[in-house]
Amino acid sequence: MDHVSTLLNKALNKRGLLKHAQASLAVTLAQRWLEEHVSNSSAVSFKQGTLTVACVNSIAAQNCHALASDLKKYLSEECDVNGLEEIQIIRQ
Repeated sequence: MDHVSTLLNKALNKRGLLKHAQASLAVTLAQRWLEEHVSNSSAVSFKQGTLTVACVNSIAAQNCHALASDLKKYLSEECDVNGLEEIQIIRQ
């Protein structure tokens, strides 16, 4: 018998929604990680291999830049994000 995650992935892929679901999961996990490690920042979107993180001020943006590789490593371990190439940090 297949696991629920396997069945869910098959159903989402069949309907063309798998990439959207993976992007949503990546944003949600990134948001959780940012809440623990960097204040005044939030994950906004994941499109075409780029995770966009919005920061309220320059201090938060600087902290995000410093911890971007840790966030990328966390996301690669926690979820099957195919093609995470870059983390873009913007000011809100």
